[in-house]
Amino acid sequence: MKPIDAARVRACLAAIISSREIGAARLGQKISGLQRDIDDLEREAPPSDVMMRAEADRSRAARLRHMKTTLRALEEERHHLSLELVGLRRKDQLIADADRKTRKRMDQQRARKLIDE
Repeated sequence: MKPIDAARVRACLAAIISSREIGAARLGQKISGLQRDIDDLEREAPPSDVMMRAEADRSRAARLRHMKTTLRALEEERHHLSLELVGLRRKDQLIADADRKTRKRMDQQRARKLIDE
């Protein structure tokens, strides 16, 4: 790969990595907020009336179930996003290594030409 091509590819990868990191940060904020909401809901005091308590318990159980399902989905999405980021960073490192080797080889060829002249 030519050095100019490697630079272009690395610039594109840097932009993609940056946008994914921003997405991961937003996802982390959503997860934190949802965990806070779940904690608040679990600590919520039940009503004193027995009939109202049964209805409130059913309602709270349904909301908790929904929130925990959403939380699991968000955590799974964050896991996939982190794996994608690892892959992108690895590709960037491979391209950087290949570019470094190419530049070194080009410098050696230039040096040989100068010595031969």
